[in-house]
Amino acid sequence: MNGSTTRRTAHSRGPTRAGLEDLLTPLLAAECRTRLWAETWTEAGVVPATLWSWCRTYGLELAALAVAGRLTELQLRVHLSDDRVPDRGVLEMLADLNCFPFVTPAARPVITDLEQVGA
Repeated sequence: MNGSTTRRTAHSRGPTRAGLEDLLTPLLAAECRTRLWAETWTEAGVVPATLWSWCRTYGLELAALAVAGRLTELQLRVHLSDDRVPDRGVLEMLADLNCFPFVTPAARPVITDLEQVGA
């Protein structure tokens, strides 16, 4: 699925719990997906519109890391209102702690073009 297909599919699902879960679940550790979504909607109090804004503003990987890291509705909104790009390293650490001993796929190292060519 290419980028435009992802955006079109995500938009057709709208900011619903089911649509967001379909979109982000592949980026979460299979062993703790169910728990992460339960924590996101109930304990962290995240509303779909806010998580949808994160997806559009910061991308799917950072949104999945926010879910895995158990960011709250308030924390998500603060980043959005301050127009502050989240620190990926911090999100990865929180996701690792919350998903231990499983690794969230979105928390796996991102290989840059320079690393691929050995520069």
